[in-house]
Amino acid sequence: MKRTIITIVITAAVILSGVYFYNQYTVKANKEKIESIKQAEKEKEAEMKEEQKNLARERIEKADKSVKEDPNAVIETAEMSNEGIDNTEAISYGELDKAADRYKDKPYFLSGVVEQAIEENGETVLRVSVLGTNNEFLVHYQGITDAVEGNVVNIDSIILGKESYSNGMGVQVTLPALEAYHIEVYLE
Repeated sequence: MKRTIITIVITAAVILSGVYFYNQYTVKANKEKIESIKQAEKEKEAEMKEEQKNLARERIEKADKSVKEDPNAVIETAEMSNEGIDNTEAISYGELDKAADRYKDKPYFLSGVVEQAIEENGETVLRVSVLGTNNEFLVHYQGITDAVEGNVVNIDSIILGKESYSNGMGVQVTLPALEAYHIEVYLE
C-alpha cells in the first residue's frame, strides 16, 4: 500500500512537472510569435513609408523636368512636396487623428486607396485610406479628378484639421482632413 502511494505521488509529480514545463514552453513560444508579428508589422510599416517616399520623389523628379513650362509654379510645388514628404514621416496618423488642428496648414503627402469619391459643384471630396492600413483621410480638391473608388492615388495636400461627416447609417465619423493641390491617379 505504501509502495502504491509513493508510486502515485511520484507519477503525479512527474505529470505536474511535465505540465509545468509544457506551459513554460508554450508561453515562451507565444511570446516569440508575438514578437515576430510585431517585428513584421514594423518592417511592413517601414516598407510602406519607403514606398511613399519613392513615389513622391518620382513625382518631384517629373516636376523638376517640366520646369521649362512655368519655373516658379513647379519649383514652389516641388518644395511643398518635399516638405509634405518630410511631414508624412514626422507626423504619424495617430497624431493627426488625435490633434490634427495642431498641424493645420502644413504640407502633407498621402499615398492611398480611394474608398469613396463624390463630386459636387466643381469640388471633389475623397475618402482615402493609407495603403495597407485602415487609416482614413477626407481629402478636398477644388476641381474634378479622375479618381474613383479603388484607384490608388498620390496626393500633395495641406492639412486642414479634423472634419466630421455623417456616414450612410447616420453615425458621426471624424477624420483628419486635407486640401489637395495635386492628385496623381493610378488604376487599381
